[in-house]
Amino acid sequence: MTLFLDVTGHSSNLSHCPGLVGSLNTANNLLPSPFRKNLSTGGTVKYLVDSNIWLELLLNQQKASVVQCLFKTIPTAELAISEFTVCSIGLILTRLNKPDVWRDFVTDVLENGALSRIALDPDGLRETTVARQQFRLDFDDAYQYVVAQQHNLVLISFDTDFDKTFLGRKSPEEILSSFAAHS
Repeated sequence: MTLFLDVTGHSSNLSHCPGLVGSLNTANNLLPSPFRKNLSTGGTVKYLVDSNIWLELLLNQQKASVVQCLFKTIPTAELAISEFTVCSIGLILTRLNKPDVWRDFVTDVLENGALSRIALDPDGLRETTVARQQFRLDFDDAYQYVVAQQHNLVLISFDTDFDKTFLGRKSPEEILSSFAAHS
């Protein structure tokens, strides 16, 4: 399984998403800035991709084609993944006995992908407690929230629990709508 077909760029016209473009709501605003620099690639990191987005594609679930389109549209240098997400995906794929999918994920995303991996330092880990209490999030959501907050990233997620936070979240469809509106 190849998750990233083009790690150097993206297609802004969304022609690689047949049948999807017409169904997207193009009224969404483009995303906030400023963004931190990706030190490994020199690109600008803008988005933190939540675990459920990766798993949607890896497990070929209902919205896998939307997620695949998202990954073909956004340059990988603009994407980040948290260490918590990497470990969560490893745990879930192990429990589902999908070692080939795990190996492909590690190769395609962690070795060949140009995206950033972000781990929280001890202060960030303590901050998850504040986020959990303030927004009534579980630990994994609080971890993602703090990563996105500390690095000024837009959180891409299907999880509506983030809607009650200050940062909110964007669905893949909303992100694709933003790209469609500006192409």
